[in-house]
Amino acid sequence: MRIDFEQDLISDLPQSIIETILINLPIRDATDSQVLSIYLVLAVLIRYRLVATFLSRKDIKELVLQLGEGKWFRAPSSLFSCKNLNHLELGRCELDPLPSFKGFFHLNYLNLQQVLILPYDIEFLIASYPLLESLTLSYFNSLELTVSAPNLKYLILEGEFKDICLVNTPLLVFISIAM
Repeated sequence: MRIDFEQDLISDLPQSIIETILINLPIRDATDSQVLSIYLVLAVLIRYRLVATFLSRKDIKELVLQLGEGKWFRAPSSLFSCKNLNHLELGRCELDPLPSFKGFFHLNYLNLQQVLILPYDIEFLIASYPLLESLTLSYFNSLELTVSAPNLKYLILEGEFKDICLVNTPLLVFISIAM
């Protein structure tokens, strides 16, 4: 099999995969060897595809996704098809909920650390989890946050928050805010 190194193998890939490749690909390797770059691209694609395939199993109840220190990824869109999740922890990722996503109706534990997400989407996510009892948001900057969660008992916020408003949180028994 002959590989044409002039052929662009990356441009037609989905944007989330391209971003994952760029985050994980050392510049030195990309410039030193085109063959090495192709192997690295394939390794990243296989890892990403395995996560997406695993997430397509809709019976997952607990999920923790976090790459090694300093590495970032875009959460696969298949995450939003895991309707039975009751425990979700995400670290160092970009989270972009699908427009059709209505929420994880069984989720009672949510921990987001260093997650890139629009402020509106955070509030939507919190409000769309009717059973949410524990919420941790860490390393958010300049966030104005309204928390509306009728079953919320534990709230931990770490970061730089401009404003925090608690609405409809009658069961809240523990709150920790570190700024």
